[in-house]
Amino acid sequence: MDQNKKLTVGIIQSKVTQNKQENIETMKKTMGEFIEKYPKTELLVLGECWGTPYNTKKFKQYSENIEKQKSPSVKMLSEFAKNHEIYIIGGTIIEKVKEENETKLYNTCCVFDSKGELIGKYRKIHLFNIDIPNKITFKESETLSAGKKTFAFSMKNGNFKIGIGICFDMRFPELTALYSHIHNINLMVYPGAFNMTTGVHWGLYGKVRALDTQSYVILASPARDENSPDYVAWGHSSIFDPFASIVSELDHNPGFISYTLDLDVILQTRQQIPVLKGKRFDFYDVSELKKD
Repeated sequence: MDQNKKLTVGIIQSKVTQNKQENIETMKKTMGEFIEKYPKTELLVLGECWGTPYNTKKFKQYSENIEKQKSPSVKMLSEFAKNHEIYIIGGTIIEKVKEENETKLYNTCCVFDSKGELIGKYRKIHLFNIDIPNKITFKESETLSAGKKTFAFSMKNGNFKIGIGICFDMRFPELTALYSHIHNINLMVYPGAFNMTTGVHWGLYGKVRALDTQSYVILASPARDENSPDYVAWGHSSIFDPFASIVSELDHNPGFISYTLDLDVILQTRQQIPVLKGKRFDFYDVSELKKD
């Protein structure tokens, strides 16, 4: 068996409190428990804002300077990846950046390799602005800046090409099309935190993005805390195969799951229904506009 055609992944779905250090310590402990149970895992995925209450008014308070790689969340994830020789898609961290004499905040996903190196990051491109009367009003753009670049990386001798989106990004097929056409991904990963109003769309978008790209899709959420004063997440972290079937799923409680992705399943799906080969780029175009 060619082990480079398999990729064992895991998702940690954790409860988020008001205490950042407590969240970091809880995540580290839970990741340790996960690795003890699933020692052959090669890629671990965390949920959106796993260390930060999801509240735009608190983002600045909980933000970190990621570039120094000494901030508390980054340091913990880097050390864990190195010590356990595992790749980590680190959910999201509120990133603080000094740009043009002003401080900007981004909702940022950091990716660490098995040596603990920060190999790249993705800043959320589509900011979550929602206003549903008598239900929920939430506007990330009041605090956050939008990202300008995609980010993808490879594992297992290039057999698995992995793209990153964050939460609201999954509602935009144009972004997924970019990852599919430009980066040739076969695994899309979305750290996200849909709420109790939008949660009914969570699994649907996982299926749709798997169908769009004929790829595996991972959705990683924080656990639900119905007593949260800030934001109640939907939970239900899930893994979808290229045929849009749910192959592993959590409920809304804290927990973790593991699953082994199979390159042959991707290839068979694409051979049976040759959607990607049938695209008409003589008729329409998919391109990424470069931003500084």
